[in-house]
Amino acid sequence: MRLHHLSLENYRNYKDLSISFTGNIHFFIGDNAQGKTNLLEAIYLLALTKSHRTNKDRELIMWNKDQAKVRCELTLFKRNIELEVEIDQQKKRVLINKIEKSKFSEFVGNLKVVLFAPEDLQLIKGSPFLRRRFMDRALGQLRLKYVNDLAMYQKVVQQRNQLLKDTHRKKSLLQTLDLWDMQLIEYGTAIINIREQFIKDIEKYAENIHNEITDGKEQLKLIYDASCLAGKFQEKLEKSRDKDLQFGTTNIGPHRDELQFIVNNKDIKIYGSQGQQRTVALSIKLAELEYMKQQMGDMPILLLDDVLSELDLKRQKKLLDTIGEDIQTFVTTTDVDGIKHNIIKKSDFFHIKDGNLIKG
Repeated sequence: MRLHHLSLENYRNYKDLSISFTGNIHFFIGDNAQGKTNLLEAIYLLALTKSHRTNKDRELIMWNKDQAKVRCELTLFKRNIELEVEIDQQKKRVLINKIEKSKFSEFVGNLKVVLFAPEDLQLIKGSPFLRRRFMDRALGQLRLKYVNDLAMYQKVVQQRNQLLKDTHRKKSLLQTLDLWDMQLIEYGTAIINIREQFIKDIEKYAENIHNEITDGKEQLKLIYDASCLAGKFQEKLEKSRDKDLQFGTTNIGPHRDELQFIVNNKDIKIYGSQGQQRTVALSIKLAELEYMKQQMGDMPILLLDDVLSELDLKRQKKLLDTIGEDIQTFVTTTDVDGIKHNIIKKSDFFHIKDGNLIKG
């Protein structure tokens, strides 16, 4: 997979930008708040139809403008593909080769990316929602069925929760709860099964990578802590019904699941230092990269958003060694002086100031 061209129109602080990429490693260099991360965000948007920084699409549109457009040209298995996302104040449109797609699930997965940013430390120590989102976004780029099952599951949970609340004023609605439960079990079971296999697969890579980074001193394990096993979903749901009715919410299902990172038999979220948590985050991201490579039979695109400055020289070297020359990588940084690696000699550099970009 290769990204050849990126263009932005009224996107964040870019009024009109067109940029072509010829090599594999690309550094975007500039002071803070100049627009470096906006470029990586635009690539991420073209992969997943959403930003990794905000849930509000309106924030992606340049101030005082009505619409933003992001477009790219890429090659995937010798096929040339053009992707475009258009955002206005009311809606978002996605196009493949200038043909609009009615479902975002038809768009996601054409451009595959792995993003590593400073906030990924929150993957380890943040809320369970962030760890579920990590699984969902990784799997969503590879499995169309997962995207559809997840969308249907979220819709069923929302409607079931509304029904649970409405039964307080209209008891007859209880009769329809079983119908929603059947759908919840169907889609929820599919999600749990795929997540469980994903964690088993990615753990193999993460364990080896983490062992290498820590010189064999730390053993990393991943535990998918499901609120209920797939085969026990119906039983758990029935037992939880009184509680669900009492609080007006669905307490069982993959939307309540957790992912634990265990280092030397200790939960790193609770007992790990910031340095250990940062190392685990790096191991997980490199494992995600390897997993996607194996699943798709090609390299995804790697986005490194100001993370090199967050890593010591040893971890920085491990990350850059992994990139090598095979993975097309986009890196943001304030400068390259602190990067001690031969990869610098084989990279392209783009200097950014106030949304203006100069190559060289």
